[in-house]
Amino acid sequence: MFTSSMRMPKKTAYNRRVIEVEHGSFTPLIFSTAGGMGKEAIRYHERLAALIANKRGEEYNHVITFIRRRLRFSILRTTLMALRGTRKPATKYRGKFSIADIDMNLIQYE
Repeated sequence: MFTSSMRMPKKTAYNRRVIEVEHGSFTPLIFSTAGGMGKEAIRYHERLAALIANKRGEEYNHVITFIRRRLRFSILRTTLMALRGTRKPATKYRGKFSIADIDMNLIQYE
């Protein structure tokens, strides 16, 4: 579902920055708008569910089901907001900034 051509360039660029600046590691959690997950995201959620189940003394299958359900509703909510917009009234800052003034490139290329 998720090819390495989609994830490897970003992972390489971000991981280098995280290792050099923050002395940590970077694991991208890749999701599709339909709720599909990349391999690393699946491993992350399985590990998270195991830790929560162990800590709270609950069954693993109940915890992983809860996490997946919450994740899918979050993805659905985000997708719907992207398609139809929010119902909240416009903020007072709307229109004061141009999209050209915003730097969306978080990776610094040399």
